[in-house]
Amino acid sequence: MYKRQAAFNLVMGATDTVMLGIWTASDQVALYSTAARLAVLVSFPLVAISTISSPMLAGLHAAGDHANLQHVARATTVIALMIALPAAALFWLYPQYPLLIFGRDFVPASTTLAILALGHCINVATGPVGNLLMLTGHEKLMRNNIAASSALNVLLNMVLIPSFGIAGAAAATAFSLAIMNVTSLLLAYRELGVFPFWFPALALKR
Repeated sequence: MYKRQAAFNLVMGATDTVMLGIWTASDQVALYSTAARLAVLVSFPLVAISTISSPMLAGLHAAGDHANLQHVARATTVIALMIALPAAALFWLYPQYPLLIFGRDFVPASTTLAILALGHCINVATGPVGNLLMLTGHEKLMRNNIAASSALNVLLNMVLIPSFGIAGAAAATAFSLAIMNVTSLLLAYRELGVFPFWFPALALKR
């Protein structure tokens, strides 16, 4: 099961670059790859904090402590999002400036960077739901979610890249990532009653 999930994760992560290599020139792939590497910085706080909170989440689930499970998942989301938002805001408002670090030739990837940053911000805002499902015995649900999102990513890249180039690849990837994480969020709420989504006005309370 884990090998299949790893394969689906690989497909999810490599589809955009591979398809750009098929339909566009090498310079476009370079622009996209640079923007993609920068955009990942938005998700990095969640990855880092989840390494700390994951053992806590597993322990709380095993103990049946639902209240603290919800609290730790929500706290992980809040802290990660607070750290991620400044980078996301920079990538949305002034994406050309971080790209200038690599040279003026990379500025055309500004729109691509802004789109990818949005996808990663949604990833952070939904919290550690993927880890939560994996740690609580719902690996099959997560595997199926990744598989469906990977298929959607392939389809959207096939449709959007020929018409919109690197911006199309970014839109396809960001949308697929958002769908995967929102689905994980809803699955975590359905199966565990945990809803880590940060925004208080929209977050479900249970």
